[in-house]
Amino acid sequence: MSEFPPIPELPELHFDTEALRDTVEGAHYIAWRIYYSDGTTFDSTQGEPVDSPVFGVQCIVMVDPEPSTSSYHTGRLNVHAGDWYWWDGERWWTGDLFGLLDAAIHGRCKAARQGQMLPVAQYNAIYKRAEADEDFPRRSAFRRREEEPTRSRAYYHNKD
Repeated sequence: MSEFPPIPELPELHFDTEALRDTVEGAHYIAWRIYYSDGTTFDSTQGEPVDSPVFGVQCIVMVDPEPSTSSYHTGRLNVHAGDWYWWDGERWWTGDLFGLLDAAIHGRCKAARQGQMLPVAQYNAIYKRAEADEDFPRRSAFRRREEEPTRSRAYYHNKD
């Protein structure tokens, strides 16, 4: 049986979301907000990520952690359509169970939350509410996997 090569040490990424929150467009924004299946929300003004409800996450909106000088900076980032969501101490991520396990094994998971399947129409309503949230900067562009729900494959296959 062959040995796997060691995982290379990667430089730590640090996003200063608190500083960025106060400087985007000269306004004050909250750092993040979680949208749940039942229509409730929980955000950074209500507590820490570990204090947030665990089940039924649909979308997490946050101030874009990319530096404003980056070509990837879009003002806000919507993390959505995931099985699992996790906080690494600075920002939220989403992925499947193996992504969560990878984050946990490598110390990049301080809090984990579980997503939930919903009918497409209900999910789209929650996503549109999150997209319209005025407590975050306006979006300058959509990133990959961040497209409007009406443009997603699920919309075309399940128009209910």
